[in-house]
Amino acid sequence: MKRIFLAPLAYLMTGMGCYHTFFGNNNIYGIIILIVGLIGVWLDITDKKVKFEKN
Repeated sequence: MKRIFLAPLAYLMTGMGCYHTFFGNNNIYGIIILIVGLIGVWLDITDKKVKFEKN
């Protein structure tokens, strides 16, 4: 249930980080948002793979 709420947040943060890094001011805050979002997306993808392997 927690993944339902955290996965869209991770994808949203990745999008905001991409925008601020590549089209915005290109400061450290945009890069941090992008990295945190990418980590969340990576965890979401690997969590789905682990659940498929268990079944």
